[in-house]
Amino acid sequence: MATCQNAYCGGPTTIGSGLPAAGRGPTEAAWPFGSLIQIDGNGPWTLEIKVGFLDAKAGYMLVMKDAVINSIKKERAEKLEDKRETWEHWANISFKEVEFGEADIRVGFDKRDGSWSRIGRNANKYKGEVTLNLGRIGARPEPNDNDFGTILHEFGHALGLLHEHQSPLRGSDVSRKIQRQAGAYSRRAGSKQLVEDQMTSEVSQGSISILSAFDPCSVMMYQIDGVTERPNNKLSRLDKAFITLYYPPDLTDYKNETTKKMLSRFKTAIRDAGLESAGGKILEAFQNPGSVLKLPSGASPTMADRLQAVRNRFMDYDRAMYLRRSTVNISNSVDASAMKQYSLYCGDPPFGLTDPMLARQYGLTDPLRDVAKNKLFQSLVKNIVKNAVKQHGIPMGQSIAGVSPTEVATMMAAISSHERIAQYVEAYKDDFQGSKPSKGSDAQDERIEKDAKGEQS
Repeated sequence: MATCQNAYCGGPTTIGSGLPAAGRGPTEAAWPFGSLIQIDGNGPWTLEIKVGFLDAKAGYMLVMKDAVINSIKKERAEKLEDKRETWEHWANISFKEVEFGEADIRVGFDKRDGSWSRIGRNANKYKGEVTLNLGRIGARPEPNDNDFGTILHEFGHALGLLHEHQSPLRGSDVSRKIQRQAGAYSRRAGSKQLVEDQMTSEVSQGSISILSAFDPCSVMMYQIDGVTERPNNKLSRLDKAFITLYYPPDLTDYKNETTKKMLSRFKTAIRDAGLESAGGKILEAFQNPGSVLKLPSGASPTMADRLQAVRNRFMDYDRAMYLRRSTVNISNSVDASAMKQYSLYCGDPPFGLTDPMLARQYGLTDPLRDVAKNKLFQSLVKNIVKNAVKQHGIPMGQSIAGVSPTEVATMMAAISSHERIAQYVEAYKDDFQGSKPSKGSDAQDERIEKDAKGEQS
């Protein structure tokens, strides 16, 4: 996921519907926390974003408007047949339907103009104009999978997100596959330049404010043969994590279950984004926004200040990480079959993933790493290897090809990234840990909270 630093990152996406695409977004493109509301009148503050529809008062456009509302409002999406999740479930936002001229995001249904969106608050530059078009969704109030994915994708752009397949971390293998498919897209779009702008070119790292590991499961990713097996019509783990941190929740303790769930979800997002070591600092920004923002002398911070401080602190730490990430291209460290396997199961880590920093973004959290370090587990592996060596008649004093420290470390990383191993470790982690207490997510949460208070763990 990537987001751009400029208010305008290219033109609208017009290649088509049913092929969700992607990114994470720009600082200036993110909607500011200027219109905050309390939905229940006495609870967490939420950013309200106004959505209007052009001429959607009758006929098929009224039905299409219902499809959009059913896809962007969480209480409506939950009533769909498979209880779908939308951006409102994860970002601290609330979409409100208003008249077209009063809206932040202005939706049209021009069938001749494909499906596209302006990037984030860049929409403000086009007063009175359509800023998001959905010309290829069906005229049905309950969207099918592809229509739901298209709506999620375009509203991802409207929140400031860019295309995942244009990530600078996509790697040479993915780039080649995109180039092979570009011709078909050019014929469909009727423009080679449009395909280059929206598909084949990589986004410049200098224009990106936040960046995740390359995520072939993102709803912001086009369907690319050999990379994604089907359209990505739902939010990926990293989509959820990064949008949660990009539009952070009100972390005030309102002493209710809603607050507890929001804090728990926020901590999960920090871990999934691979930023748990900075979690305390990110949370501290909410309590002390003056440590991040330049506030007027003597002025009390507003809720908008607190949320902006969290966003800025997150982007600072993520920027530092993606500068390191850029030296280790995940797409080049994961072979084609592993990438295909990952895209098939979207949510499980690639088998070839070996970079621990990137592993955290694929959900490989402390239980896995602790097990790999556990003496009982290491002893078990040594015994298995010793018995295998003896069965093959290899003298124990003889050097064995492929077992240098680096090769063994790479093998262990690949094993611990395997879907089944992860499941077994989670199921038996207490047994593997022996008498030591587990350092799972509870321990991480405690460490994050101590860091936020300036304590040492």
